[in-house]
Amino acid sequence: VRRQYEGVSSIMSAGSADVVIVALKDSPIKKAADLKGKRIGIGSPGSATEVINKLTLSALGLYDIKTNEAKFKPAYLSFAEMTAGLKDKRLDAAMYFITGRPGPAILDLAMVRDIKLIGFDKKTINKIEKMYPFLSLTEYPKGLYKGVDYGILTVKGVDVFGCRADLAEDLVYNITKAVNESLPNLRKTAHQGFKAWSLDRSVGGIFPLHPGAKKYYDELNVK
Repeated sequence: VRRQYEGVSSIMSAGSADVVIVALKDSPIKKAADLKGKRIGIGSPGSATEVINKLTLSALGLYDIKTNEAKFKPAYLSFAEMTAGLKDKRLDAAMYFITGRPGPAILDLAMVRDIKLIGFDKKTINKIEKMYPFLSLTEYPKGLYKGVDYGILTVKGVDVFGCRADLAEDLVYNITKAVNESLPNLRKTAHQGFKAWSLDRSVGGIFPLHPGAKKYYDELNVK
């Protein structure tokens, strides 16, 4: 779904999140198209995970954005609930939209169940990219999870740190400065996503850069 958002600005692009489809190793699901008719965890209601997964599934012909008709059985669950559903075999697969590699929820699952990752072929990814330009091809590497000794192709979306466009320039400048100068400490936290944050990626995004953020990046000559 393509929308024009008014009154929103970007402070930084804070890395990216991956669509990761997970099933138990003994599942008959071998490719994304096999999700048809299956009970699939797609994220909490109203979450970015739900939205992105529905867009991805629409490119597969498994979900109609206009009518909300699904050719699978959607389960609107949090990451923890999807992981529990796979453990108990109440779900056939789960679609995570997850920042950081490896994802903690999938790590948790892989400790107690043999899992497999389901990727997309390049033709499908090309279709997704054309339909939704804010999603793009990424290679999800092997060895992140116990027993998964292969990589997959999937799609990623940009994580954007946004704000109201009418916020004062000095306020946004100070926010931008504080976050970027805290990156060394943030990268020491448990969340893997912070490792992807960097100044050279901060000025991108799907919203116009706020003048306060631009002022900070201009001082550091970051383009």
